[in-house]
Amino acid sequence: LADTLAVRPQLQQCAWHMLAFREGHAPVPHINLNDDGNQYSILFVLGNFTTAYLVLPQLGIQIPLHPGQLLFINTRHLAHHTTYFRGTRYVFSGLMDANLCKDYRKTVA
Repeated sequence: LADTLAVRPQLQQCAWHMLAFREGHAPVPHINLNDDGNQYSILFVLGNFTTAYLVLPQLGIQIPLHPGQLLFINTRHLAHHTTYFRGTRYVFSGLMDANLCKDYRKTVA
């Protein structure tokens, strides 16, 4: 890491954005403990699939998911999962890692 920071000093004292990719669905309710609780994650849904739902049990709601949809959700605090669907579904998740954000906040404080 030290070599990378030496070559690219613009990365120092910055929160790093992360991108996760998933094919399929997450049928078990969960929270993302590694996501920063002060940030929203971005979910971008693609593919050719029948309607699936993003379920937020704490809020008692189900959000229909369609290809091309963009969602903002605090995945650290809200439990979530998806319902079954037929077809191929891809999800790109943009998130902020909790440890990187914690370190960043220390440097700017």
